[in-house]
Amino acid sequence: MKIGLMGAMPEEMQKILQAIDNPKTTQSAGRTYYEGTLNGVQVVGVFSRWGKVAAATTATELILKYQVQHILFTGIAGALDDKLKVGDVVVARNFYQHDMDARPLMPRLQIPLLGKDTFSTHPDDTRRGKDAVNAFLLHDLDFRQQLTESGMSQPEVYVGDMASGDLFVSSTQMRDSIRKNVPSALCVDMESAAVAQVCEDYNCPITVVRVISDAANESSSVGAMHFVNEHGADYSLGIAKHYLQMMAQSMTPAPHIEIERKFLVSDDSYKQMATHAQRIMQGYISQDPDRTVRVRLKGNDGYITFKNRPNEHGWSRYEYEVKISKADAEELMQLCHPPVIDKIRHYVPMGDVCVEVDEFKGDNEGLVVAEVELASEQQSFTKPDFLAEEVTGDERYYNVMLAKKPYKMW
Repeated sequence: MKIGLMGAMPEEMQKILQAIDNPKTTQSAGRTYYEGTLNGVQVVGVFSRWGKVAAATTATELILKYQVQHILFTGIAGALDDKLKVGDVVVARNFYQHDMDARPLMPRLQIPLLGKDTFSTHPDDTRRGKDAVNAFLLHDLDFRQQLTESGMSQPEVYVGDMASGDLFVSSTQMRDSIRKNVPSALCVDMESAAVAQVCEDYNCPITVVRVISDAANESSSVGAMHFVNEHGADYSLGIAKHYLQMMAQSMTPAPHIEIERKFLVSDDSYKQMATHAQRIMQGYISQDPDRTVRVRLKGNDGYITFKNRPNEHGWSRYEYEVKISKADAEELMQLCHPPVIDKIRHYVPMGDVCVEVDEFKGDNEGLVVAEVELASEQQSFTKPDFLAEEVTGDERYYNVMLAKKPYKMW
């Protein structure tokens, strides 16, 4: 996998670009792109420049020309939520363009033609971003000492919403206006929501991590630049290295036990609660429930997965999954028994778990099943209201059985 590394300011990207091994540099649209490896992962690093248009141009170039399959966007932001302190870190969940206002044609914040006002990261990417920040702050003791000496002894990590716009927020009045229009936003920057829109258009996963540099008020112009010069590059490099290490680990094939519960769904309220939705196509080379072999296409990625029959409770089973290219998955799909499973997966975070709601299409049109993956069979979780009858262990609802006997044949 090739990861795009972006930062909107040269000070933020300086140490990342210097750390890339065996860099090959190319020029495009006035920007210098650095291709190489960092922590053993293929990367393309670039200083994107300030503002939504500049960042969107850079993200598009990374995806189309440099063929990155994931973007990590690091940098600074101003605090909107009063609980945030300078040095705290926000990992993005949802993005709003606070300066999008086409009233009276459509509501404030709504993106023209899309009928939505927010873009989201995948819960797995958000979780990985948070884990990377925590690992960096925990293990880099020299940097923690540096922060302590600067009066930032206990930086906190938050997951939440971000607002972006082509404004440098430098007054309390500007900050309060954004807080009024986007009350859920923890912080504000000038690029992230635009990059998230590009990534959604091209189905490219994104992770955004922002370090709080200022309070988005009258002192921001001094505070933000001082923070960037003192700490910005170290934050960006440390977070990027730990994030790439976790990406490398996730790409390493590893057998494990899958623990999962299944539920029917009572209504479509999950669609409003979901942070992300994605089309999944999957077929089965082997439909033997004792040794299932599945090929899956999910966005621009492919997977081949081996599973056995669940235990007597229907909760746990062996699973071995390997990530493959989209082209290989498309080729292997030709070997699968028809029909291919076609579904839209909606991701609904609920505390420590993510409820994945599969809305089936094709021969299984009309069936909606929710799955919750757990760390153990004893783990409890908060059930959203849309969960209905539990069907864990009912073989009719296994995807491999839906391929053999689709819902329309019931």
